[in-house]
Amino acid sequence: MYQDLAQYHFPVRLIVVDKFDVIRMSNEAVEKVRKRVTKSPDNKMKLKLKNERFVLLKRHHDLAEADSKNLDKWSDLFPDRGVAYSFKERFFDVYAGSDPVFSWGEDMSLEPN
Repeated sequence: MYQDLAQYHFPVRLIVVDKFDVIRMSNEAVEKVRKRVTKSPDNKMKLKLKNERFVLLKRHHDLAEADSKNLDKWSDLFPDRGVAYSFKERFFDVYAGSDPVFSWGEDMSLEPN
């Protein structure tokens, strides 16, 4: 919707996406998945997920060893959560230019490597 509105009102202008918005939207998407999965009626399962929100918001390279192990365990129990976290990390890597598959072209378009 944002891109469509921008192209309609400013057809000859370059559309720029702020890094802050990319991070915010990525984290919001992970949070939606987390909330959906956490609605489990099982209280024991909710206890296992204690503090997982803060782990999901961290970048993978910033995780402590215990957090990384918990993330792996939660991803096994709730595959949707693991996939959402992986997509968030991959999206951050693409945006930062450190993704092995995609990179930004000279005209700032996303191109395969």
